[in-house]
Amino acid sequence: MKTIIRELLVEDVKGDAEVAYTLLASEHSLFVPSKLEQASDKLILEASLDDVYDWSALETMIVEEKLRHLLNLSELFDQLSDSKFTYSFTPDNLVFNRNAEPRLIFRGIKDQVPPYQPLEPEAFVGTLKSF
Repeated sequence: MKTIIRELLVEDVKGDAEVAYTLLASEHSLFVPSKLEQASDKLILEASLDDVYDWSALETMIVEEKLRHLLNLSELFDQLSDSKFTYSFTPDNLVFNRNAEPRLIFRGIKDQVPPYQPLEPEAFVGTLKSF
């Protein structure tokens, strides 16, 4: 089992901290399950990467499989556009399950936890094209 740890300063959390902590630790089908621990002045998010593979695995796939993954990625924006969650749309924040469904490793919360603002459609499309 592989885990990735992200640390945030407590002062980076704006607004109601308890709500933010609950949302960060909640389960969501588009995010990797994670645990939240609070130290004195920081938050430690630990994401468990079980039964998933990262972006580098796509390099060895045939073109049709790569396109399947990109098509699934293209649906992320619509699925998260009306939610409180924000995310960094980068290869190092993405993993895929065995059905080629994307999962984001870390999340933010709009106006509370970085990234504070949701991704704009133009930025999402530009990043998707660069993939």
